[in-house]
Amino acid sequence: MQAICLLGSYLPAGDPRRLGVPKLHAKILARLANPELLLFGGSRELKIDGKPYVAPGYQSNPSHHGVDNGAIVVAHGYVYFRPARIAAGDADNLARARDAAELHYPQQTFPWSGLYHVWQAALSPGVAALVARAAETPIAAGGSELDPRLSAPEVVDAVATRHKLDRDAAALYLQLLTLVDCGDAPTRELNGWTQTKHKKAATALVAAGLVLEHKHPRANRKYVLDGPWEQLFPPHPAVEQQKLWLYDARMENGVLAAPLGRVLPLRPLHELFAAAWQRVAG
Repeated sequence: MQAICLLGSYLPAGDPRRLGVPKLHAKILARLANPELLLFGGSRELKIDGKPYVAPGYQSNPSHHGVDNGAIVVAHGYVYFRPARIAAGDADNLARARDAAELHYPQQTFPWSGLYHVWQAALSPGVAALVARAAETPIAAGGSELDPRLSAPEVVDAVATRHKLDRDAAALYLQLLTLVDCGDAPTRELNGWTQTKHKKAATALVAAGLVLEHKHPRANRKYVLDGPWEQLFPPHPAVEQQKLWLYDARMENGVLAAPLGRVLPLRPLHELFAAAWQRVAG
């Protein structure tokens, strides 16, 4: 799932690897539809009714035996679930799978938080839209979804009109509002800007009171949003806290909680730009 969201979001339009994103997503959905697929849910003591379950290879070890109700398996202190057997209306088993994941979510050792959130992301409308956008985008070959002038031009126009900015400054503001990794050098390369052009756009944002000029440690940029920060672990840079909600992510006791274990788009970037703008525009 990480590969789907990374490649579908960050590869430039026209890159042939984007065409592999829908195929990979289809394979994941087909695998999830297998009624015998058993996914790790989390570490939790849970009582359920069902038939005896014996883990493969552990027939002679009773400590690894458990109970299987068809959708949920509880064995040796762990919860597992069969995603294909948890129907949309199966509230009880859905809650069991979710609760097992939430008990240990987040975890620095990502797999131990279970695969419930990965499963939900794979089935989500947002990821489906991201996959569809990877297959077919209005952006010309070589352009990037990360450039809102190309992916969300109407949002850029709205920002420019509201704050009386040119389109470059409006685009930079949207990138600073939305993107987790928007260091100065990558932003200039992405937008095709010289240092002078970048500084002109950023200076306009500072003058409008929209951003601050402040070099935050590990942010790799000197133009930032006002507000609290989160010191994410590599490969992430430090990031403004207000961005995390766009990615269904949060920090708990210094540990990142994100559905895929990393802060990745779970819907198309043009939708993220629009959501970030709507949040501040009111």
